[in-house]
Amino acid sequence: MPKGTPGLDVPAYLTEHGVVLNAQQRQAMLTDEGQYLLLAVPGAGKTTVLVGRLAHLLCNRGVDPNQILTITFNRESARDMQRRFSQLFGTVCPAPQFSTIHSFCFGVLRQYAALRKTKMPQLIEGGASPVRRDSLLRQACTQAGCGIPADEELEELGAAVSFAKNNMTPREQLGEISCPVGDFPGVFAQYEAIKRENAWMDFDDMLLYTRSVFHKLPGLLEHYRQRYRFLNVDEAQDTSRVQHAILRQLAGKDGNLFMVGDEDQSIYGFRGASPQELLEFKHQYPGGKILKMEENFRSTPQIVQAASQLICHNKNRFSKQMATRRKAGPKVACTVLSDANQQYDYLVRQLKKLPQNQTAAILYRTNDCAVGVMDALERAGIPFYVRDHTNHFLSGYVVQDIRAFLRLGENPADMAAFQRICFKTDARVSREMLEFVRAAATPGETLFEVLLANENLDRASAELISVICEETGRFFEKKPLAVLREIEYVFGYRNFLRWKTGGGTYFEQLSHKLTVLKSIAAACGSTREFCDRLQELGGTIAHASQRSESRVVLSTVHSAKGLEFDRVYLIDLMEGFFPSASSIEQQLKGSSEALEEERRLFYVAVTRAKNHLELLTADLVNGETYSASRFVRELLPDQLDKPGRPKRNGKQRRGR
Repeated sequence: MPKGTPGLDVPAYLTEHGVVLNAQQRQAMLTDEGQYLLLAVPGAGKTTVLVGRLAHLLCNRGVDPNQILTITFNRESARDMQRRFSQLFGTVCPAPQFSTIHSFCFGVLRQYAALRKTKMPQLIEGGASPVRRDSLLRQACTQAGCGIPADEELEELGAAVSFAKNNMTPREQLGEISCPVGDFPGVFAQYEAIKRENAWMDFDDMLLYTRSVFHKLPGLLEHYRQRYRFLNVDEAQDTSRVQHAILRQLAGKDGNLFMVGDEDQSIYGFRGASPQELLEFKHQYPGGKILKMEENFRSTPQIVQAASQLICHNKNRFSKQMATRRKAGPKVACTVLSDANQQYDYLVRQLKKLPQNQTAAILYRTNDCAVGVMDALERAGIPFYVRDHTNHFLSGYVVQDIRAFLRLGENPADMAAFQRICFKTDARVSREMLEFVRAAATPGETLFEVLLANENLDRASAELISVICEETGRFFEKKPLAVLREIEYVFGYRNFLRWKTGGGTYFEQLSHKLTVLKSIAAACGSTREFCDRLQELGGTIAHASQRSESRVVLSTVHSAKGLEFDRVYLIDLMEGFFPSASSIEQQLKGSSEALEEERRLFYVAVTRAKNHLELLTADLVNGETYSASRFVRELLPDQLDKPGRPKRNGKQRRGR
């Protein structure tokens, strides 16, 4: 390698700018040629080390900035790293290229099309594209005979398609991928056919096409190897199998590759992220070296120690000794409430005491968990920001079904509401019976009473329909929580959801929507107030998504990755919620992969906290008994009276 005139002592330069490196950081920063995997624990300052290493290559090793490519997880990360480089080194050396892997692949395909003098497929997800993937997936579902998916089903379907492509799943194994639409292989085939017929591609196609192009055209691959002689990869634990395959093509056997990641923070398995690729680094790159950065600069010793106790329960990982030199802070707290709905009032009380100079985050496993929190905070007048929240909860078909039941309580002649829910009870109503009602009903007539006149009803169905007819007429005389429980258990709506999904993960998701609805209902004095509150929450969600300046942040753990807060409250920490029942079931069947990913997700949540961490769990969820999450017990093993029970300490049963 041509040596440049050593012009910058990077560690000393950073010290002058207030950044003092430890020995592990210095070692990683001063690497140059070869293949390296840098394992960086949470809060280890990996961005500073990565941009410092770039400055070292440019200023002290004479590397042309045009020969360095740094791949980041998303465009926001690329911009943040470029900004960080400019702030620290913008006056002493030119900036190299920062890019997402999708942007890089787009450039490769554009050059390939120019070489072949062919038209490049149109990207269906670009900002200027009139075509959207959701519309194509809906069309594919219809053509595959699976009907029109609801919004939340569409989101799950899109994730399944991305997983299949990023994981390079063979066609014959597509049926093993969990998906709510039923015939996933059929829908996948229809989706691919639609794109092929119209010369369209999605973001995931760009990855697969690039890998294929490099395989078919060794000359083009060699061009890119010479162009980018130094490859850097940030957040390597979130890189999928197909992305790692492209990186191996670019690096070759003897290329210069520097990957920064932490398999303990790999939480995007549903997108195809493959932490196993990091664990196999020495196999893929026999001459490569594994370095570690184990000092956490973010969190207190109490939080660091608890997080380390948790993650060591995972077996599929590198051994690390995370430590911190920060001063001691408060002990990690665990608050056990008698009912899950009490979490919201508890959070309100805590956040009202939040010091003006501090930030707080309420973290949860899924977006649905946020709805009850938003309801409580808005009622209490506490400003908050919801990060990356989509409004699928209110537009999803579970909420729409419940609204249809309630509309029949207001107007028993509402044909649209009747048609929506008549098949969703234990009354075994057939399509022929629905047609009977349509033909026989007169304006203003109670539709369930019309149904009772059908001669094909068996005795059990007729008895339940009589109950439904009578009880819907009394909905607005009852408390809303009682109404929801009646719909779920007496009418049999919960049984319908189980039948529709076949149980498993998707049933859990839909069942949790009922749990959230009941938490909102519990705070309402009447069914009318509950209906009005559901209407208002749509505006609440939309408004809260714009208040990024708020000191209180609500976020899924996935969306909070890379962030830090003075205080973190983790909610809904019950066994079967976090971890999910499906992960527990898979472990009982001998597969711990899903449970280990959820433990990594919990680890990421815990390590967002700088000074104060509190875990919230409950004994009861809508009348059903739950134990504390196993992750709580692993995080705080000395706070147990008996399995599943944090130590009691006063009325709130707070951990010591």
